[in-house]
Amino acid sequence: MYQVAMTWENNTFHDILHLNCTENLVEGKTYEYLRKVGSELSTKYTHVMKTDDDSFVNIPGISFENLSNLALLQVVYEHRKQNGFYWGTTWQDGRWPAEMWGSGYILSMDLVKWISESDIPPRDQVGYEDLKVIEWIIEGGVDYHRFINITAFAGYPWPELGDYEYKQENEVRAFDRWTLVTHPLKEDFMWIETADWYLDLKW
Repeated sequence: MYQVAMTWENNTFHDILHLNCTENLVEGKTYEYLRKVGSELSTKYTHVMKTDDDSFVNIPGISFENLSNLALLQVVYEHRKQNGFYWGTTWQDGRWPAEMWGSGYILSMDLVKWISESDIPPRDQVGYEDLKVIEWIIEGGVDYHRFINITAFAGYPWPELGDYEYKQENEVRAFDRWTLVTHPLKEDFMWIETADWYLDLKW
């Protein structure tokens, strides 16, 4: 069923990018993704979002109030002219550098192109993929506009209902219209419940 759905998606929208690497967490998968996007698609898009496959991304909506209360498309629009734009969340323990946790983060295309061309990422790939991204950018001195927005990223509120209970990444809970990413949705029922709630929103 997965293969059928993937084939339909790509035949319809032609938007699936295949990477020449095996699935991994600490051996450069995210570098391969950003490298390919930066080298092949830098003139087609202005921003790139990296997110995990157990994250639901809430895209619609518009608000001009403040940076911590913006729908996803509005975040990109408000900062469309900023180079070195790096926006997302971080883990609750306040680690440094404050990487944009794997649930999701946005990079302006100049950063993605820099990652694809710089000699820093290829020689420093081993380690947690999202932490490596911010380490590269800091080392390269290109983190000009870096925003951490914990309030827009929620953890699924009832992790104990799954096969195992996982640690919440922060105290934000899902099912609010301004929650942009909900993660981690480890079970099918978690994904369906979250998608049903957000897709039913009337903007």
